[in-house]
Amino acid sequence: MRRFFIAALLLLLAGCGGGSGSSVSTGTSGQNKAAISVDGTFGVVNRAYTNVTICAPGTNNCQTIDHVLIDTGSVGLRLLSTPAIAALNLASQNTSAGNQLGECYFYVSSYVWGSARLADVKMGGETASNIAVHIVADPAMPAAPNYCSSTGGAAQSTSAAMNANGIMGIGVTPADCGSGCSLNPANNRYYTCGATSCTSTAVPLAQQVGNPVAQFAQDNNGVIMQLPSISSAGAVNATGQLIFGIGTQADNALGSAQVYATNLNGDITTVYNGTSYPDSFIDSGTNRYSFNDSSLPLCAGTVDYCPASPTALSAVNVGGNGINGTVNFNVANVNSLFGAGNFAQNDRAGPISALGAASFLSTSFDWGLPFFYGRSLFVAFNGRSTPGGAGPYYAY
Repeated sequence: MRRFFIAALLLLLAGCGGGSGSSVSTGTSGQNKAAISVDGTFGVVNRAYTNVTICAPGTNNCQTIDHVLIDTGSVGLRLLSTPAIAALNLASQNTSAGNQLGECYFYVSSYVWGSARLADVKMGGETASNIAVHIVADPAMPAAPNYCSSTGGAAQSTSAAMNANGIMGIGVTPADCGSGCSLNPANNRYYTCGATSCTSTAVPLAQQVGNPVAQFAQDNNGVIMQLPSISSAGAVNATGQLIFGIGTQADNALGSAQVYATNLNGDITTVYNGTSYPDSFIDSGTNRYSFNDSSLPLCAGTVDYCPASPTALSAVNVGGNGINGTVNFNVANVNSLFGAGNFAQNDRAGPISALGAASFLSTSFDWGLPFFYGRSLFVAFNGRSTPGGAGPYYAY
């Protein structure tokens, strides 16, 4: 999923919890890795999930939340409120005046509203201690502020709406809003809340909902997302691994991967059909390639491309460091993919305009989850040292 950016004086202005009862247990887990599963639990193709354990800080009072969407296009851990999470009695992240902190986080065509609360977050053998997490649809909070509900699109307040039990944003920045929210009280992202209403407020970086991996005690300079190659017909499911750190352990070396520097939004340039798209991004939370190409027909009644036969295409990605490389990919007729019952598909695509009306989409190419199959995709966090230089960057 792509967070929504508002260009102003803001450095970075961005834009689902527990218990479907079926844990993500396949793939490989270890000290610095967590299992990934692409499956049909929510009936949607190309959704990459993992398990996340949250605990009341400093205790063994914990809950493991299954089917949390892994999202390289956003930042922050956001879990739907459930009785299991409520039972943890997580402390509020309070403002300097002692009021509950709320957040409205915007994606391109939707939003989530809820409380910021403190938790220990555990994945594999790693722990982020006492960090702010976003508890979405928290019943202890007032209703979403008008700016949030009137401008954010559809509310993602249920697992059915999110097609997940939560979203774990592991994009290129450690904080989900940055100086745009620490310096500007009228940011309409963070709110100080009383019993019945909330008012926009400035929030220091240290109190913002952040990238959980960036807050691990070690292996915190980036992530590697690995998914296997699949056939053009797709697969019923796919399993892989999320590896924490870049160049910090024997299993996370950068190797020969090409480094593509990004800006703080996680943008690179993609050149497709002779046109440059400078706001392009690599987004595991989008379930298809998303780009505009009027030569590709749409399937009737859908927002997916439907070429008569599988179509081979190519584009060139260009990093902010000048590194460039060609990406070859295929687009298939989505009608032929639907009937196979395969929830992992590497050739699904559609127009990026279908994602929403945000102006930056007209200059974007979205490399969604199909791009990840058969690759090790590195995401280096802003300002963190790695063997490929300081982030932010993608590498593959």
